[in-house]
Amino acid sequence: MSRRAPKAPELGPLPEDVVEMPHHKERIVFRERDPAGERIAFDFFLGPGGGVPTVHCHGAQSETLHCVRGEITVLLGDERKVLRAGDRCDLPPGTFHALANETEQEVFCRVEYRPAGKSEAWLKMTGALIRAEGREPGMLDVAPFINDVGFYIPGPPAWAQRALFHVLKPIAILLGRRRRLLDLARATYGASFEW
Repeated sequence: MSRRAPKAPELGPLPEDVVEMPHHKERIVFRERDPAGERIAFDFFLGPGGGVPTVHCHGAQSETLHCVRGEITVLLGDERKVLRAGDRCDLPPGTFHALANETEQEVFCRVEYRPAGKSEAWLKMTGALIRAEGREPGMLDVAPFINDVGFYIPGPPAWAQRALFHVLKPIAILLGRRRRLLDLARATYGASFEW
């Protein structure tokens, strides 16, 4: 059985510094990359009614949001923290959160991750899938990559999530899911994309 590369996303290729997830009304523009991998910074734009709906945490990575324009709601468990222009929110590693724009105007934040890890490649891959197929990545889509990213959801402890994805990874690879995501990212970003 021959494996065919997926078609390029209908929305066409993107510049290497841009991630678009129309599904979430989200656009990311990478601005700074520390060559040593200590940090990565990007501009984050979120349209009215958009959001990063999956409650998640970064296991070994801190995240800082600086609201530049508009208003963004940071969901922290039962707490809702509203950031307006000039406000900042620091999320230490392991802080579960989601983001929402509950206004009628686009919000613009500057975001920084420390350390950078594989965040840029992860965002590009998941963004390419969302753009191409109009859906969130499933467990088998992310299984080959998620343990390299350290991205966790609430519920099962991190060690159990790592174990589950360790088991799912070879199945996902056999089913072509790893290749699919990499092919979609390369169709979107060209030769500049690497995992």
